Amino acid sequence: MCTRRIMASALALTFVLAGLAITGGPFAAAQEATVMTVEENKALVHRWVELWNTGNVDAVGEFVTPDYVRHDPNGPTVHGPEAEQQLVAMYLAAFPDLRFTIEHLVAEGDTVAGRYTARGTHRGELLGIPPTGKQVTLAVMEVYRLTDGKIAEQWVTMDALGLLQQLGAGPAPAPGSEPAQAPISHRVHNGNPR
Repeated sequence: MCTRRIMASALALTFVLAGLAITGGPFAAAQEATVMTVEENKALVHRWVELWNTGNVDAVGEFVTPDYVRHDPNGPTVHGPEAEQQLVAMYLAAFPDLRFTIEHLVAEGDTVAGRYTARGTHRGELLGIPPTGKQVTLAVMEVYRLTDGKIAEQWVTMDALGLLQQLGAGPAPAPGSEPAQAPISHRVHNGNPR
């Protein structure tokens, strides 16, 4: 009798497992997630940078997930496509000619890291700083976590002090120091000063 129960249980379990295999099982949705290659991930980041360079603020939602999070030590954490769209619009209103040059992109798995040089002319208010008409150049580094062909999370680090100094709104650089606006790529090459 006990053997029959074990056999019946084993047979039932076999049917359940076979059914899960046929239907994709309870994790089918997770398995159906878009898996992108490293090159596809880098291409997505290239297109994201072009969004900024062309000022296409309306396309932000096409690039970020509904639960997108932007981490930036220079400002509040941004949650969701609408908040990111507002942030992009704020920077583009302050620097209408803002352009990012991709200096380096590295990708592994679902993560892409980028090093950029950003350039623009301060023609609109930025965080209470009235337009100065000054051209700025700053170093930016970003890390992206991608999922389902979109940016799910982003960590941003930019030379905020250098930006403020170039706008005349921060402390002056130390005497004898290199100007803040010189891009990193012009100061160091392969670990050696140029």
